[in-house]
Amino acid sequence: MAAELEEKEAIALQQRMTAAISEADFMAPTLPEEDGEQEDGAEKEEHVAQDFSKMSREDKLALLEKDSPELFDLLEDFDFNMSETVELLGFQSRVAKDSPTFTDEASSSI
Repeated sequence: MAAELEEKEAIALQQRMTAAISEADFMAPTLPEEDGEQEDGAEKEEHVAQDFSKMSREDKLALLEKDSPELFDLLEDFDFNMSETVELLGFQSRVAKDSPTFTDEASSSI
């Protein structure tokens, strides 16, 4: 008797939860469209094309540092890791050239 009552309560709860779910719960959030649709209070960002050909190298680097401050640290890390990789591969290449191969050992024992 108690099991039947518990089952009926569970079914009723399930039905209430199912009724509360809407199609919007399954939809992915949408992004603002290009035509200017934005959320309330959001400022519209305007991009102005710049002519970089007239800028000096120092000005270009300063602009890049301002827009992407982490870029130079990432490039430095990349350069360091690439140097280590080249050094390691060069070492392994020299070791491989100097070591006898299986076929060399096999032919000397025949």
